[in-house]
Amino acid sequence: HVSADGEEVARFSLIDAFIDTEFEEVWRTKEATYDFDAYVADTMHTNTLQVLDGKHVDVHPGFKKGNLLIGSLNLSAMFTVNPRTEKVEWAWAGGWEGLHEPSLLENGDVLFYINRHTRKEGEVYYSKVVQANPITHDTTWDFGGTDSIHGFISFFCGTTERLPNGNTLITASESGRALEVTPEKEIVWDFYSPHRAGENDQYVATLFHVERLPNDTPLDWLQR
Repeated sequence: HVSADGEEVARFSLIDAFIDTEFEEVWRTKEATYDFDAYVADTMHTNTLQVLDGKHVDVHPGFKKGNLLIGSLNLSAMFTVNPRTEKVEWAWAGGWEGLHEPSLLENGDVLFYINRHTRKEGEVYYSKVVQANPITHDTTWDFGGTDSIHGFISFFCGTTERLPNGNTLITASESGRALEVTPEKEIVWDFYSPHRAGENDQYVATLFHVERLPNDTPLDWLQR
């Protein structure tokens, strides 16, 4: 926790937050989704943090106001932590290959991005965005696949966000692609980064995160 000036206010260990809770085994198994040598010492590889507003505490007590929803790639899990008690209060370890960007939606579902969901041939992987019930774990909506229309790929990174109009914004980072999809799974906006590098333009500029701005957003800062 840092102040607006960047000064550290407080800190606590997420590993300690699991200890002496019903979710302790989630981190103790440490079944990393990647087998790269660089990830061996990276117990969690946390990649997301959302401060919850408490709207869905009736769904689960772990969703109380002020709790932190955190995504962990190497634990293949998402969980909430109470920063006051410094303990995990809800967790879901799903065995996903490359979990990114879990967020709690207005209806109480969770939305998240999976790097490697399906495999077509050989080592060609496809990514997927999933919306699911955090208690029953039932999928209520998803988007992705191996066909040319719905397929998108990002072996690393990747983000997703539910927009105010009900559409879903997806960033396939490694592919340099961003797309907006309706609840009916129609692609209404598709962007491919034009930025390339290499002698044959074989390298694509990664899009780490794309955000939809309201129509009335001032753009004078672009000139600065």
